[in-house]
Amino acid sequence: MRYVVLSALCAVLSGAASAEFYRSPSVEACHEAVVASLATNTTYDAFIPTEFLDDARILRWEAPYSDADKTEVATIVLLEGKARLLADRSKSEDVTAKCGLTDDKVIASDILKGHGLPDEAQ
Repeated sequence: MRYVVLSALCAVLSGAASAEFYRSPSVEACHEAVVASLATNTTYDAFIPTEFLDDARILRWEAPYSDADKTEVATIVLLEGKARLLADRSKSEDVTAKCGLTDDKVIASDILKGHGLPDEAQ
């Protein structure tokens, strides 16, 4: 009887936990693109999100990715994290990973210095 109650409780808890988590293909694609970009990044060599991936900001954009990159993107994903400096691996900085996506495919990505930047400053 004890095992039946325990397994029923585990089933209820696992169902509730999985129902609260929303996995976004856009956020996962952004995270993968940012990690892959570190191979050629001249400033950082590692990126770790400081919040859960499902807490990333997803913005409907329908505009150029940035002032420097005029490629039109449908969505912007912003994910805050820490990045380790390539020049001094004992130091890291607060950063925001930014990706421009269309149809859940990453068109452009950057690692910007700082957290809490307003959406229009991205």
